[in-house]
Formats: sequence, C-alpha cells, structure tokens
Amino acid sequence: MGYRPAQMGRSALNRRQRIDPRRIKIHLSYTVEDLARLFACHKQTVRNWLKQGLASLNDGKRPLLMQGGVARTYLETRRRDTKRRCKTDELYCLSCREPRAAEKGTLRLEHLGGPPAMLSGTCSLCGNRMFKRVSAGAAVDLQTQIEREAEGRARTLKQAD
Repeated sequence: MGYRPAQMGRSALNRRQRIDPRRIKIHLSYTVEDLARLFACHKQTVRNWLKQGLASLNDGKRPLLMQGGVARTYLETRRRDTKRRCKTDELYCLSCREPRAAEKGTLRLEHLGGPPAMLSGTCSLCGNRMFKRVSAGAAVDLQTQIEREAEGRARTLKQAD
C-alpha cells in the first residue's frame, strides 16, 4: 500500500507548517520517506536536511536511514539557531527579520487592560512598524524611559526657538 497524503482542504495545503522534532521517536530509524510522511512535507525537504548536515546511518547506501535521536537533535538545533532574541531596547522587525532599535521618538507604550503591555515603534532601518509585548515590570521602566526622551526632545525644541 503506497503513501497517500491526508485529505486536506486547499487552505491547509497553502499554510506553512512548523516541523515539530518531538514527533520523532529517538529509538527508531527512519527513511527519507518516513520522515517526510511524519512531518507532512516533501521528500526533497528531508534530502535537503541531509545535504545541510543531518547524518545518515549508512553513508549514502540506499535506503538512506537516519537514527531518530540524531534527526531530533538536528531539527532542534536548527530551530534554536534561527531564533532571534531581542534585547530590552530592541523590537523585532518583520521586514528586516532582525531585532532592531526603534527610531528616536517613535516608541509608544499601550496598556492592554491586563498586566502585559504592547510596545510599538518604527524600525530605524526600513521604517516599518514593530511591536513587542512587555511584562508589567518592564512596562514601568520603559514608560519612564519614554517620558525622559520626550522631555529631552522638548528641551531641545525650546533651545532651538
């Protein structure tokens, strides 16, 4: 019996799925087709992982076998390496795909009614809007920082007049 993909609607096929390494059983061996079926991705995706550093058990002999523990470690490392952590004074820009500092004077803090607050600003490089949720404690610190910057701008405007 051949492999048949699960029946999905057109919108489900267009959506990008995240690969969850926890689905791999570490004590099993997998072929390229097995991993592709497990993650509902194309076989070429798994072959690309092999080219990028996923180790196989039988060094190029067919069928290619990957140990479950090695595959899981490879995928977890790959996911961890692509994450970008923002510092406290940075927001993540979706256009640049990097944490960036906001332009001076564009930071705004909005309280959403509960403990978390939304920090927004404009990217200093591309000019797009950026957003970040911050905790209640960090929101108080950021609010004072934003107020100081506003006072500093007001002083420079008065001195210019």
